[in-house]
Amino acid sequence: MLDQIENDIFEDFCALINDYASIVQRSNTRPFLIDMFRFIAENEAMMHVIVSEPGNRTFLNRLKAVFKENFFKHWLEENHTQASPKIEYFYSYLLSGCMGLMVHWLKTGMKEPPEQMATLTEAIILEGSNFIESKAS
Repeated sequence: MLDQIENDIFEDFCALINDYASIVQRSNTRPFLIDMFRFIAENEAMMHVIVSEPGNRTFLNRLKAVFKENFFKHWLEENHTQASPKIEYFYSYLLSGCMGLMVHWLKTGMKEPPEQMATLTEAIILEGSNFIESKAS
């Protein structure tokens, strides 16, 4: 039963990703990030179980693959470039960081609203380590 619930949530998450795949590359990421964090909040109980199960990274790995297929592929096409080791490392770093924020938010009780998490995530993506000193928190 847990597998079916996980698959249902995965499919719904994929639909959200697909809705934004082409526009995230051309504009800011905040609308997508807000909807992503809202989706997590709306499915808090099951998301917590799915991503917190010890040793179970299947769900997150599946999500990473969908993100890569949609966003990374679009980015490469729009920038008329091919994946290089440097780009692959950057993408892996970026995606793992975003997934880490999502998991940390879940594990710490989701105290911040989705909109604040979206702003925080976007600031970290755009500012890197300068984020620590910025006012976006």
